[in-house]
Amino acid sequence: MESFLRVLRRQQLNHLRIDRQRSLDGAIRRLANRRAGTRIPSLALTDAVYGWGNEGWSADEDYLTRVMTEAASAKGSILECGSGLSTLLLAAVARQSGTRVHSLEHNEEWRQRVIGQLAAHDLSEYSIVHKVSLENYGEFDWYSLPESLPDDITLVVCDGPPSTTLGGRYGALPVLRKHLAPVCNFLMDDANRADEIEIISRWRLEPGIASRHHKTRKGYARVTVTSEPARFAR
Repeated sequence: MESFLRVLRRQQLNHLRIDRQRSLDGAIRRLANRRAGTRIPSLALTDAVYGWGNEGWSADEDYLTRVMTEAASAKGSILECGSGLSTLLLAAVARQSGTRVHSLEHNEEWRQRVIGQLAAHDLSEYSIVHKVSLENYGEFDWYSLPESLPDDITLVVCDGPPSTTLGGRYGALPVLRKHLAPVCNFLMDDANRADEIEIISRWRLEPGIASRHHKTRKGYARVTVTSEPARFAR
């Protein structure tokens, strides 16, 4: 029933050509001001996806709901690989929980857009969008890590780098190992894609890894990582 309502809401937004910024503003306001522990309004996420204006690439509502739910219960720092609408949603959760979100972004133009939207919604103090580069780690490319990255990361939201990058998102686990809390959850978007399925299969060859695949529209996986010495200490 809920997904049917989402479809109707998408059709309404597109048919009426609702102003995207107004839709985003209203959605973020509702999500940021809801009481901690209350249910995340799904249609607010539908409005946010429409308002962000990148529907072809934005995550679906089921995944975004899981991201916000996991962020609300995270006991340590939160790291986002790539930035976008989810950055605003994570910052909205962080404002309630008092945590800080770190996002890695290699595209400066995109980074400035995200920073601008955080400022417009009074969420800047809860989110740091780091300007990083894509580096080669031998068998794969992945983000460089800022010196200020914390060592108690309990949630990693994995939505980058682009799939055309050597190794895709594989580098998140080996590069981040030394920054993870004893137990850390990774949320991998687009888990129905062959590349992401292969990446998770490779991760599972390492000790201390467990995963579950959720079959939503695009699919996402929840990967739990327990302590293991870093393989790539940079």
